[in-house]
Amino acid sequence: MHLLREVFLMKKRIFAALLCALVLSCTLLTSCGNLFGGETIEVAMITDGGDVGAGSMNQAVWDVVANFAIANGKSYDAYQPVSSSREDRVDIIMQAIVKGAMLVVCSGQALSEAVYEVQDLFPDVTFLLVDGIPTAPADTKKSAGGLLLNSINTTAVTSTAVAETTALSDTKISSNVYCLTFREEQAGYLAGYVVTRNGYTHLGFMSEKDSDSDMLYGYGFLQGVEDAARDMGITERINVIFRYSGNGTTDDEFYNTAKSWYLSGTEVIFASGNSYSSVIEAAEECNGRVICSDSDHSSDSNLVVTSAMKMLEKPLKEALQSLKANNYKWDKDHSARSVLLGLDDGAVGLATDSWRFGAFTVESYESVAAKIVAGEIKISNDKTSIPNLDIAVEFQS
Repeated sequence: MHLLREVFLMKKRIFAALLCALVLSCTLLTSCGNLFGGETIEVAMITDGGDVGAGSMNQAVWDVVANFAIANGKSYDAYQPVSSSREDRVDIIMQAIVKGAMLVVCSGQALSEAVYEVQDLFPDVTFLLVDGIPTAPADTKKSAGGLLLNSINTTAVTSTAVAETTALSDTKISSNVYCLTFREEQAGYLAGYVVTRNGYTHLGFMSEKDSDSDMLYGYGFLQGVEDAARDMGITERINVIFRYSGNGTTDDEFYNTAKSWYLSGTEVIFASGNSYSSVIEAAEECNGRVICSDSDHSSDSNLVVTSAMKMLEKPLKEALQSLKANNYKWDKDHSARSVLLGLDDGAVGLATDSWRFGAFTVESYESVAAKIVAGEIKISNDKTSIPNLDIAVEFQS
C-alpha cells in the first residue's frame, strides 16, 4: 500500500510539473489565458473548505480580494475544495491555475500543506497564504535537510508589526509566497479575561479541530480566565470544560456536546472555528452564551457575547497593494516571508461594536489590551504544554 501511494503521488507531481510547463509556455507565447477553454480567471481565492458566507473569515478575505480585483480590472473567482483532504485542496489550487490565475490567495491554516506542495511547481504564480505557513504533509515530513527550513524569520511588513524568529520544523516558504499569521493567543486571552470579569464562572472551550490556531485560542483563553480569577480572588470558583474536537466532528456532535455542557451548568462556551453555528443553536435552546472566533458573529445571535477576532482587512489590503506596485510579484519585504500580527498592529482583539457585557466596559477591556501591548501582561504561545493554572479545568477528548 505504501508503494502504491508513492506511485500515486509521483504521478500527481509529474502531472503538476507538466501543467506548470504548459502554463509557463502559454504565458510566454500568447495571452491565451485558460488552457482548456472557458472563462479566464486572473485572481483566485481558495477557501479552507468553507464557503464565503456572511460572518466567516473566508468572507472577510473574499471581500478584500474581490474589491482589489474589481478596482484593478482583474477577473476573479472563489474556489472551494470538495473535501478536507490534502489531495482535494491541491487539486482546487491547480484548477484555479488552469483557469489562468496568476495570483492565488489561500484562506486558512488548513491550506498550509497544499501550498507547501504547489509553491515550487508553479514559480510564476504568486501565492498569498492567510492564517498559515506552508508545512510539509505529516506523512512526508523530514527531520532535516532537503528543501525544508528548520526556522523561518517572521518579519514585520508594517512599522508596528511584531518581528520575531519562530522555530518551525518541516516548513518552507518559497520566493513566490507571502504569509499572514495572527496572535490568536492574545485574542483568546482577552475573551477569557473579560468573560470572567463579568461574573461568569462555569465556562467551556470547544474547537472545530486540533489546529495550531485552535490551540492558541484555547490556551490564551485559559490564561485570561486564570488571570481574571486571580485578580478577583475567585480561582476556586472557576470551572472550565476544555475540548479539542478533532477533525471530522459533525455539526450534530458539536450541538449535542454543547447542549450537554449547558444543561450541566456551563454558562459560556468559546466556540472556536466553524463549531460556532452548532454551539449557538444549543445556546438558544438552553439560554446559554457563546464566544466566537475569527470574525464578529454578534449578528448571528444575541447570545453571542463577543468574538475573538482576526482583523485582517488592513494587512491584507497592504499586502495586495504592495503586490500591485511590484508588477504582481512579491518584493524583498514580502518574498518568502511570514508576518506575525497581534494587538500591536490592531490585527487581533475582541469585537466591540456590539458590546454585550455590563460589569466590564469597553474602556476596561482596552486598558487590559494596552497592558498586553506594553508587556505588562505575558501570554504564553507555547502549544506544546498546557499553561500552569490554579483554576479547575476538565480536559475532554
